[in-house]
Amino acid sequence: MLTRRSAETSDVDQLVDIHMRNFDPDEFSMTLGSSFIRRFYSLAIGSPAAHVTVGTQDNGDIFCFTVGFTDYVAFQSRMRRAILIPMLAHMLSRIVTGRLGEALSIVRYATEKTAPIPDNVARHHMGLICLDRQTARSPAHIIFFYKLFEDTVRLVKDAGRGRCWTSAFADNRTSVRLIRDVIKPTSEFVFRERPKATLGFVCDRSISPRSEDRPGSA
Repeated sequence: MLTRRSAETSDVDQLVDIHMRNFDPDEFSMTLGSSFIRRFYSLAIGSPAAHVTVGTQDNGDIFCFTVGFTDYVAFQSRMRRAILIPMLAHMLSRIVTGRLGEALSIVRYATEKTAPIPDNVARHHMGLICLDRQTARSPAHIIFFYKLFEDTVRLVKDAGRGRCWTSAFADNRTSVRLIRDVIKPTSEFVFRERPKATLGFVCDRSISPRSEDRPGSA
């Protein structure tokens, strides 16, 4: 039976392996390597601002996961502090070993300007989704993953009262199709141009607070 649960610290090794097998080599985390990816998942699992959910096989192995943020601004701030020194060390090691191209690509990615996300949406970010191509090939796996993605989007949107955002490489047609189908963005735009064209998607279908949530309600 396929089941879901919140990710635990003991899952980090599996999450890193799945990430390394499935993500685009041009994705920033892949440029920085497995130690950075490990740090990201460890921080996300331990953060109240992030929600990491995994899908597991009968034997307990993870075959898919989603990462949604209900306060991405707070998580990013913590993440930047945590990776600054390791990222500088990583770049220095590339320079020392003559791999200047890799070091320059990290600098370009880190300093490339991105399109602004509206302030009222920025905190509510649908982060990563991944279905492991190596272990999840049946229709049941795909349907399970789709439902998990839907539920994570709903969680993020509920926190943002109908608002959320995400991004994907423009040439990743599967991700773009999923985002349009599940998130149903109200606007799309070029989020970044290098190292690969990346689309941004914003859903701003704001939901009015319930009467009991409004100031002055009895």
